[in-house]
Amino acid sequence: MKRFMFTLQSLYDIALSIEEQLKLKMQKIRERLNATLSELEQTRKDLAYTQQSLAKDMRLGVGSDKLLSYSQYCEKLTDCLDILEEKRKKIELEKQKCRKEQIENKKELKTYEKLRAKQYEEYLFEAAREEEKNIGDFVSYQTSIK
Repeated sequence: MKRFMFTLQSLYDIALSIEEQLKLKMQKIRERLNATLSELEQTRKDLAYTQQSLAKDMRLGVGSDKLLSYSQYCEKLTDCLDILEEKRKKIELEKQKCRKEQIENKKELKTYEKLRAKQYEEYLFEAAREEEKNIGDFVSYQTSIK
């Protein structure tokens, strides 16, 4: 009897390669998200430090030029925080989209695996039936020779 051959093997292989690509894509997204979160945290720390320095200098007395400098720097840090927060949100959306793609791909793989199992069951049934037929033919041949 011929050996078992899954009829949708090429599609299954493609789905497996897509799964690997999606894993790599998700890993890169996570790396970008972690970098953005780290940058966001550092910018928040910088802003807090600057505000503490401003409060300290204001207690000691500060000139208007230095106060303007602090104000502009804090404004730039706040703008930077807004930009980083938007970047984080976009990456989060991209991560969700990739997660959905992974789920769909997993469903497709599970479907192929079920079809493969069903085809293999049918193959085994046919093999057993063919073997029974061969045994029956052999027995008939042996009986007819005697």
